[in-house]
Amino acid sequence: MPDPEAAPVIRLRATGGLGNRMFECLFAHRLAAELPGARLAGSALGEWGLRLPDLPLPRPSLAIEGHRPDLTRLRYLVAQGLVRGIETNCLACRMELLPPADTARALFAPRRPPVAHGEDTLLINVRAAEILGPRHKDYRPLPLAYYERLIAETGLRPVFMGQIGEDPYSAALRARFPAARFEESRGVMEDFATIRSARHLAIPVSTFSWLAAWLSEARTIHLPVIGFFHPRRRPEVNLLPVTDPRYRFHLFPEDAWTGTDEALGHAIAGAVPGRGIGAREAAALAHGIAWAEGGDAGG
Repeated sequence: MPDPEAAPVIRLRATGGLGNRMFECLFAHRLAAELPGARLAGSALGEWGLRLPDLPLPRPSLAIEGHRPDLTRLRYLVAQGLVRGIETNCLACRMELLPPADTARALFAPRRPPVAHGEDTLLINVRAAEILGPRHKDYRPLPLAYYERLIAETGLRPVFMGQIGEDPYSAALRARFPAARFEESRGVMEDFATIRSARHLAIPVSTFSWLAAWLSEARTIHLPVIGFFHPRRRPEVNLLPVTDPRYRFHLFPEDAWTGTDEALGHAIAGAVPGRGIGAREAAALAHGIAWAEGGDAGG
């Protein structure tokens, strides 16, 4: 009988906002599935009722982080007895490092009743607040011209929800779309449930919103290829689900967000709406794939 004390221990060290901690948790579970008999320990995700035991990290051990952990190397080190403990703070925001969607849905089972929106609604999750300024070059508010294009092309009734406050961007949204419905944040778990329950979604640059959409049963998900989601800005990240037919990709320039008054003015009044691209073009961006001329690869 295998000795449980000899089994590798994977200790999750989850940090950051809810979306980031969920990604870190998903990778810890994926890693445990790759290592036979591995025991999970470490951080709790109280919002989801998830608790892990507080096990000591056996030696020899190593710590991993970032978006591109090497699963082949980790399997080898554990199989050879060179490593018995792994502390992970990996965000691992890459499609190939996520567990199957059904596994993730079971792990993050719904815990709050959503605010329901009908089949005729385009739920537009807004991220604003701290990212309106120069906090992060890869997180940014989306151009109002983009929302205008989505609403015109889909013909759906727009509902803006999320970080809508008393700031110039929120005020400009209300002025630009006077017939739309606006719903301020009800809290992270309530917002997650609402995004997850929508039938037609437009998400911002946000790991939180990305996960709510990916875990959803939505019919269509509009994903802006910009900032953190743009493969040319963040080549270590791959959150373009190019084989998932629910997704519609919208390409923007790969420039950094400066958070200046001028940049915010362009987001509000600029004429850059992005352009829709198919799954093949998105895959070429994410993976460097060169498609055969006239070949049928979908999208």
